[in-house]
Amino acid sequence: MIGYGSLLDLPPGGQVITGMRAFPIASPAFLRAHDHHSSTKDLINFALIHEQDLDQWAGWFAAAGVDIRQNALKGPLPGNRSLCIDAALAGQGIALGFSLFVRDLLASGQLVELLDTDIQLGCYYLLSSVEVSRDPIRARFIAWLKEEFAQTGNPV
Repeated sequence: MIGYGSLLDLPPGGQVITGMRAFPIASPAFLRAHDHHSSTKDLINFALIHEQDLDQWAGWFAAAGVDIRQNALKGPLPGNRSLCIDAALAGQGIALGFSLFVRDLLASGQLVELLDTDIQLGCYYLLSSVEVSRDPIRARFIAWLKEEFAQTGNPV
């Protein structure tokens, strides 16, 4: 099984396949309409696009060393990562971009990474039974997955 979770809370036997760097993103139109964001703390003053709750942004700010009250966070809650990206593309605020999902949008200029940070909020991991964990085919599969993720800029 491939799962997603915190690097700090992997299930027993979970093997990390790739980390997920998270960073603030916005559309060029949003940036033209708003003042430049020069620090992580400045972001609190803008509409932050949340997935299902405020937890990801709260975790990102904590990892960035910014002490905030969770009720200080404001912005829409579209419900899933894809809709958050769509909201950012539409200029509705600042979303958390995850490297694996927004790489092409950044490269095309449709979205802009606001701050140069190196914060990982989670990882994809492989979980298998003890019997399967010793299988050489599993080892080759994991090596292949890691190689594929490394080519997308998402190494472990």
